[in-house]
Amino acid sequence: MHYRVDAPIPWPVDTVHTVMRDRIQRLAAYLPGVEAVERLPSPPNVNKHRWTLSRDALPPGVGPRLPDDALGFIDELTWTGRRATFAVTPLLHADAVHFSGWVALHDDGYDTLVEVEGDFRLTEAARAKMPEMLRGRGMNTLEAAVISRVRAHVLLACRAVDELLDDEI
Repeated sequence: MHYRVDAPIPWPVDTVHTVMRDRIQRLAAYLPGVEAVERLPSPPNVNKHRWTLSRDALPPGVGPRLPDDALGFIDELTWTGRRATFAVTPLLHADAVHFSGWVALHDDGYDTLVEVEGDFRLTEAARAKMPEMLRGRGMNTLEAAVISRVRAHVLLACRAVDELLDDEI
């Protein structure tokens, strides 16, 4: 499923860009349900992070069933100026989802407009493992629920950048 989110951040675009490109690990303290963001080794212009989530950030009944090393995801952003392509891979069942897109930062006067567009879908490997009742419309409902959470988290992340900058500047 395709999604798009536009969100303003009341800071100059270069300031927001520096946080999103170079200091994203500091956002963990401002995001509920995120225990840590660790920067991983990556080539120039590529930022790779391991996000560790708390169990209570997951849907009820899911958190207690997962091993500690499965609570989170890896993101990889390839920056070209103020635009980045991204891919997100869950730590558990990495072959189950395709989650990618792009983020662009636009100068909007004193503010920054953050534009995110992407795709999320369960792969054929995941669909084959799902119970029959979840296939078809049930699968679409599940994907739509995930997209709804993704949109909410993008807005939370933008708010977190604003709060981080308020505290630091």
